Amino acid sequence: MRDQEDILKKVMKKRTSVKSDGFFDLERERKNREELMEHESGILQKIKLMLEVSKRISLDRMQDVLEMEKKTFNKRIFELAKQFGFIIDGDYLIVNRDTVSDFIDSLERTFKEWEETEKDKNYKIK
Repeated sequence: MRDQEDILKKVMKKRTSVKSDGFFDLERERKNREELMEHESGILQKIKLMLEVSKRISLDRMQDVLEMEKKTFNKRIFELAKQFGFIIDGDYLIVNRDTVSDFIDSLERTFKEWEETEKDKNYKIK
């Protein structure tokens, strides 16, 4: 759900400005990828828990958990609500129990795609 740019910015922040040759660069990039994937997995688990135990979720809380900029979140949340049959009522997302598993599957696919994109970029010649 987050923009791919946000993910790349986080990876770039974690990289040091001083580059060394060979193995150390690859090892640092591998660790950065692992940390990022672990972080995203935590986000996904939080979202799953929220959706499993709630009928409605505060939009502010959802935005915080997803770590999205307000403008991006506001654009995406309406698209997702329409796609998965959720309702936005004031400051709350009303969850559709019939489609919540499809929503979670969609999030998992999105995180997986970001992970694959990041792997591809790290193994290309720089």
